[in-house]
Amino acid sequence: MKKKSLFVGIALFLSIFVSGCANKEEVEQSENKEKMIKKAEKSIAERPIIYMSNNFMGLMDTKGTILMDGEKERIKEIDAFSNSTLLEYTTTMHDVFYFNTDSYQIFPENPELRIHNRSFENSKYGRYKDDNLNKFGLILNDGTLVKEAKDMPDGISEFIFRNDSFAHVYFKGNTEGLMNNEGKMLLKDIENFDYLEEEGINTSLAVVKIDGNYGVVHDKKD
Repeated sequence: MKKKSLFVGIALFLSIFVSGCANKEEVEQSENKEKMIKKAEKSIAERPIIYMSNNFMGLMDTKGTILMDGEKERIKEIDAFSNSTLLEYTTTMHDVFYFNTDSYQIFPENPELRIHNRSFENSKYGRYKDDNLNKFGLILNDGTLVKEAKDMPDGISEFIFRNDSFAHVYFKGNTEGLMNNEGKMLLKDIENFDYLEEEGINTSLAVVKIDGNYGVVHDKKD
């Protein structure tokens, strides 16, 4: 009888312990969900509203104040970037411009500059292309130029930031390399190269694989 009571007591204790852990986990999940909802609501509340007027698209804030007059600017299309305060808009003259929704400023004033629509998906750093030079430059997701295309190395066909520290660089000669967020090449023109960091992992160290061998690169010290 005592042994049976002991087993019952242990089972009861374990059930309470497990229940307590489950409740704690549920509370944490609920709190995290609530934080995400509040963050999303704040983002939506601060986001400019796209409106239509006489077949032109414009921007207004949540109070109805016109931020960009679509008819005056002759705007036919507006697209937003993910993870960015920039909007891309196209006029009836087919000129492409970018609008910073934080500062309500047009950037840049150069219709030859193009920012890829997926540039900032995994990082606040991204690339733009100068069609006149046929080269890429480094830009922040608020429109700030980090390194102009004219100052970048020749022969780059693409570079992709997976986080805020490093970009995987692809060269036109089928070689690859690694660049930091200041536009400095840390590794260049390597044939059998792989950058092994996962997307969104921000660290000052990058794990790379060259010719089957593994190594570590520092974002400032190489």
